[in-house]
Amino acid sequence: MPPKKSASSSKRHVSKPPSSTKSKLKAAIAPPAGKAKPIAPSDNFIITQEQHILNIFRRTFTQTFNSALPDTLQAVKQHLYNREYAAAFGTEENLRAYVVRWSPSRALAYRTIFLETCDELRGIFDVEKMGAGRTEVVSIGGGAGAEVVAAAAAVRAIIRERAGEDADSDGLKASSDEQGDDSNPTILPEQSEGQNEKEEEQKVEPNHSQLHLTSIDIASWTEIITSLATALTVPLTGPNPQPAFVNPSTYSSTFHQGDILLESTKSLINKSTKLITMLFTTNELFTQSTTAATLLLSNLGDQVSSGTLLLVVESAGSYSTVKLGEREYPMPWLLDLVLLGQPDSDEFNSVWKKVYAEDAKWFRLPKDVALKYPIELENMRYLIRVYRRV
Repeated sequence: MPPKKSASSSKRHVSKPPSSTKSKLKAAIAPPAGKAKPIAPSDNFIITQEQHILNIFRRTFTQTFNSALPDTLQAVKQHLYNREYAAAFGTEENLRAYVVRWSPSRALAYRTIFLETCDELRGIFDVEKMGAGRTEVVSIGGGAGAEVVAAAAAVRAIIRERAGEDADSDGLKASSDEQGDDSNPTILPEQSEGQNEKEEEQKVEPNHSQLHLTSIDIASWTEIITSLATALTVPLTGPNPQPAFVNPSTYSSTFHQGDILLESTKSLINKSTKLITMLFTTNELFTQSTTAATLLLSNLGDQVSSGTLLLVVESAGSYSTVKLGEREYPMPWLLDLVLLGQPDSDEFNSVWKKVYAEDAKWFRLPKDVALKYPIELENMRYLIRVYRRV
């Protein structure tokens, strides 16, 4: 789902920004003729999970960081500003540009939302707590990969916590990979002996579940999602091997291209679904069709079982409004109206209960860690709702 045109997010720059957006991107992206000179590794720089997430995006789409990227991003951004979503996501080049520009910041924010919003939401990503079987999560509008990476990171964080390890640190010292070079990350000699231990920590006991995330999007994100799924679940090989970011026994993901407003796609949400996410998606759905989007939300309760959670995140502020007729309504009010109904009405009998709500909340990048990524990262101001099917 695209970024919002309101100036509601504050930006953190990897380096001092040039005078214009275009020149800023050109300064940050290495020219195709050769690699940017890597910063000398520091023995004191420890890889945080946030940095690991950024490294996954950079390694997976390293060829996208080229001299054409600034112009592509400028075109995509203009389409998004005009809410011309078909044009913004109409080519593979545009899709990859979108991913490397906006998905990393979103993935960092979504990981925090999954883990820290409320116990019920966090519990979905606790594969030991969920027991045997498979925990099904459906991400509406999740084609750009932020949800795929964030869900894997949430599962991984809880596994590490249960193992008595720091969920925010990978315990590896930085190599040239984490400092800006394009080579595979290096496990330093004193860490190599612990590799088998780390692989053991990711193994799943029989009573664990596997969290499976199905991303649904109208654009063709199949190659993007497949590439990220591989980067998350396949160990790095070569002279400096590393175990997979998350064990495939605990996490997997697939992509389905389709219009969620059509009946044939809605069937992907069913009684086995434990969590539905709509992260920066509702505005797009209501722009596409107010009637169909309202019908989708109204009927969700009939498709899922008791206990299923619905997570909605949107941009906070004036941008999150929906025009109905000649009037504009705030998204939080509309969501509550459609899902909960009118509490003072005789017909009020909602199948959803609101368990968490904030109309304006900030995700801020950590100030105590120098995250490294070729393009600027962003803080995020958002509204959030968590509903539970009763």
